[in-house]
Amino acid sequence: LDREVVDLIPSGRTVYIEREFFPDLLARRTPFFGFVTDEYWIDIGNPERYRQAQLDLLGGKVDTPLTPPGTRSGDVWVGAEVSIAPGASVRGPAVLGSGVRLEPEASVGPWSVLGDHVRVGRGGRVEGAVLWDNVSVGEAAVVTECVVGSGAVIGRGACVGAGAVVAENEVVS
Repeated sequence: LDREVVDLIPSGRTVYIEREFFPDLLARRTPFFGFVTDEYWIDIGNPERYRQAQLDLLGGKVDTPLTPPGTRSGDVWVGAEVSIAPGASVRGPAVLGSGVRLEPEASVGPWSVLGDHVRVGRGGRVEGAVLWDNVSVGEAAVVTECVVGSGAVIGRGACVGAGAVVAENEVVS
């Protein structure tokens, strides 16, 4: 959007571009243009859509030259200095960032993205979730179909379920 059009967006409150802003432009008779494309596009304006974009990348629905960092083994990408203890498991598609540590009996995937320096404790389970950097998942904790911000701590035995968003540096016990 051109700067002069962006300046028309009201400040200090949530504005729905497709439901409010575009109709307002039409009412003002302000010319604006778009184009039709066959390329992948998704509005990641809410946590569900953000997670969906991650899943679409993992599932190969996005034609992009970008790939997750690290080494690919089947449909699992593994960053540098990853530690997977005996008895831990990873099912793809999944991404394990650099410095990820999976303790015994931990399980990750499918459809999971773990940022750098994530730790999944003994018996912890992560499935269909996006965990940003430096997240700690405690022993026997379960994290499914959600987004967890950087530095968050999911305590021992805690459950974070579908649609949840855990803010960075928050503690779930």
